[in-house]
Amino acid sequence: IAHYGNAFGVPTIGGEVEFDDAYALNPLVNAFALGLVRHDQIFFGKATGVGNPVLYVGAKTGRDGIHGATMASAEFDEEALAKRPTVQVGDPFLEKLLLEACLEAMKSGAVAGIQDMGAAGLTSSSCEMAARAGTGLELDLSLVPQREEGMTAYEMLLSESQERMLIVAHKGREREVVDIFRKWDLDAVVIGRVLEGSSMRVIHEGERVADIPVGALTDEAPLYQRPLRAPERFQKQADKEERTIEEALRIDTSQDEGVMDAASHIVPLSVHAAQTDPTIDDAGTSIGGGLDVIQPAPPIAPVFDELAQNKSATEASSEASANTVTTPPPISVSAASVVSRMDSFTLSHSQNQNQSLLRILADPTIASKEWVYRQYDHMVRTNTAVLPGADAAVVRIKETRHALAMCLDGNGLYCAANPREGAKLIVAEAARNVVCVGARPLAITNCLNFASPERPEVMWAFSEVVDGMAEACRAFDTPVVSGNVSFYNETEGRGILPTPVIGMVGLIEDVRRVIQHGFKRPGDLIALLGTTHDDLSISRYAAIIEGRTTEEMTNEGRVPVLDLERELCVQQAVLRAAELGLLHSAHDCSDGGLAVALAESSFSSLNRPALGADVDLTGTLHTPARLFSESPSRIIVSFDESALGQMEEIAARANCPLTLLGRTGVGQLRIEADGEEVVNLHIDELETAWRTSLARRMQAAVLVSTAE
Repeated sequence: IAHYGNAFGVPTIGGEVEFDDAYALNPLVNAFALGLVRHDQIFFGKATGVGNPVLYVGAKTGRDGIHGATMASAEFDEEALAKRPTVQVGDPFLEKLLLEACLEAMKSGAVAGIQDMGAAGLTSSSCEMAARAGTGLELDLSLVPQREEGMTAYEMLLSESQERMLIVAHKGREREVVDIFRKWDLDAVVIGRVLEGSSMRVIHEGERVADIPVGALTDEAPLYQRPLRAPERFQKQADKEERTIEEALRIDTSQDEGVMDAASHIVPLSVHAAQTDPTIDDAGTSIGGGLDVIQPAPPIAPVFDELAQNKSATEASSEASANTVTTPPPISVSAASVVSRMDSFTLSHSQNQNQSLLRILADPTIASKEWVYRQYDHMVRTNTAVLPGADAAVVRIKETRHALAMCLDGNGLYCAANPREGAKLIVAEAARNVVCVGARPLAITNCLNFASPERPEVMWAFSEVVDGMAEACRAFDTPVVSGNVSFYNETEGRGILPTPVIGMVGLIEDVRRVIQHGFKRPGDLIALLGTTHDDLSISRYAAIIEGRTTEEMTNEGRVPVLDLERELCVQQAVLRAAELGLLHSAHDCSDGGLAVALAESSFSSLNRPALGADVDLTGTLHTPARLFSESPSRIIVSFDESALGQMEEIAARANCPLTLLGRTGVGQLRIEADGEEVVNLHIDELETAWRTSLARRMQAAVLVSTAE
């Protein structure tokens, strides 16, 4: 990335790095490029104008990259090394020349249509341009610039050599295009013309080697209807939920006929009797804030059945504490998972939360990615307003006060556990990240990375991810303007996690209103917008502190529940506060939970020393959940105490929960829970663990590989 991007002269301004053993044999690299164009100067990949010349421009064609697309559409095995010639060899300096030459040709007015030669090379670019315009094409491959001798028509059509474009020029102006490209020391040759009709004809050495309808290669090409099947655990869960509902309905109807209330709801007779009994005082004390109506135990309550069997051993102590009433929480999961969570709860409470926080901050997925982005030129062209490492990167638009925010987000664990809900969570986090720098979400692009679609479970996950992404984008009003699908990320039968990567773009109306995630000064109020739930079962805490494997988390864990309306409320509150200039900082609370977000907000950055925080996380959740839960729809903000009234009004109008956590400080991160100090660490110690972890691991990996 650094080699090509730095040489090409485009800043690499942000990104995301995540580690999981599922990617050991198929590492994913998804690149998101954003360009700026005047709306009246947009060029299309169309072969318009019958008789217009077709030009091949850029680098010469070689045998590298032949079957690159088909190689990417197959599983890797022990013969993968033999496929190395199908990997294209890029030249960033040549690409830079091609970019400048294309822009100059476009400005000249001689270009009618243009498209790059990507997958399947000359074949795809030519037939796609013709299909969009409803025309035909004739190509003479004998005229194609070649860097290898004896290339066949087949090889030239399918070569995926880099740094090449196909241009349709206006008739009579092809000489202008050729001269521009020669000035940049690039090949530019007329190799064909636009035809009337809808056929693609290919000539090689005077012989017609192909004549095929364009539609057969594009819109009319066969569509796969691959079988879909949910994994067994989803089917079992659905069957169980259906049985539970049936049993509940059967019990309700057998024991209580019920009456119809004013809202046409069935009310059990026992509840109706209690509601209409004149002897019951509504103002009296009741369990759970309502009328105390005792019903039989639910049909599935295995944990409490187990506890009831031990009643005889504890009956005496129970009678001694008869005046104490304890209401167990509602259960909606299996006995095994409840017991597991109870064991986890006991284990977590005994943990040293200082050590837990340090270990999570040093986790490669959480730790600073400075080792990565210091290898990039992120300031070339001098437009970068927010440097890498923030919730989203920001690039100013010259000659205006506008700026664009960009971010990338993905979470294979969530999508492996629940593809539809996982995709929604990823889109929501991407939107939240651009909001945290003061940008309004505009649109998304994506790269959908999956294993072999020939497996019904993979195809089902792909379908679910697309549906979830579509639902979230409708809620945020962010169209999906482009994208890519990468299948067959699989080696020797082992596939990656379903990994949709979302690129979100947002607009900042005034670049002077940009917000960053770091605390700015001591004494500011710290508040949480949103609410925290017990979402530890698929989290960095579960992986690092509880030692859960990827398989355990995806099979047994529960994906956090996303309320899209609540997410929108949180984002709208932050945007409104940012527009009014009230916020000194804003930071998305996601991986690692509140404790990690507070620590990251306290760390130093360019021209800003480290600060600290003194907060109180008193609540009903157990301590690890309050500290490390990864519930969505949460943003930590800091602001001056004088702005508290306005912040409360903004939150109330947006219907967004706002909880004061504490104040910014100097040098220490101190967190209390229920009057007990659970975290007290110096910021320097936290920042060192966070900032140096990845570099140390990479150095160790180099030493190990060298020794081997």
